[in-house]
Amino acid sequence: MKTICILSIVLSGMLFSFPGVAQDLASAGPVEKNVYVPGAENKVAEENDYRWEFLLSVKDDFSAEEYQHAEKSSFGKELGCLLNLYESSSVKKEQVVEGDPTIRTMIRKPAVYNSVKNIEKYYKKRVKDNSFSEADRAQFEHVIKVAISSLDTEETEEFEEALQSAKKDAVKQLAVFDAVLLTSVY
Repeated sequence: MKTICILSIVLSGMLFSFPGVAQDLASAGPVEKNVYVPGAENKVAEENDYRWEFLLSVKDDFSAEEYQHAEKSSFGKELGCLLNLYESSSVKKEQVVEGDPTIRTMIRKPAVYNSVKNIEKYYKKRVKDNSFSEADRAQFEHVIKVAISSLDTEETEEFEEALQSAKKDAVKQLAVFDAVLLTSVY
């Protein structure tokens, strides 16, 4: 899955490195894309609505074992599976020295990770108050998919700075995540 994503990124980089090809594509006019818009399935969005674009390489089907691990999630099995996938992809634990029981925890893209945890805490409060709606579920799913996609995207500094500036304010962080266009690689 990562190989496909990396290959598509490399090929698109090679495609736009030739000036004639980029000009030909720009003059071709608008191209309809397969994008994920939170809360509106199968809707094609205009690119002007978004500040960032990431490639979405997450499939919606999970194995029975993954569903079993996600049963304890307060958000349901699907969101639980996505959260587990994000957690396993973004957090890496390793021994500092062989034989030493000390374990170092490495977090990829800490600004994104902290924002997802803050938003998760915000939505857990809404679940506890029974005010977690279907729109909230769709928005949280979009947040997790953006976070997973950002792990494989190299140029996310501006996105991470925007999340960092909205630190501790889940509503502002949700607005930053909503400004991301996800283009499916499938």
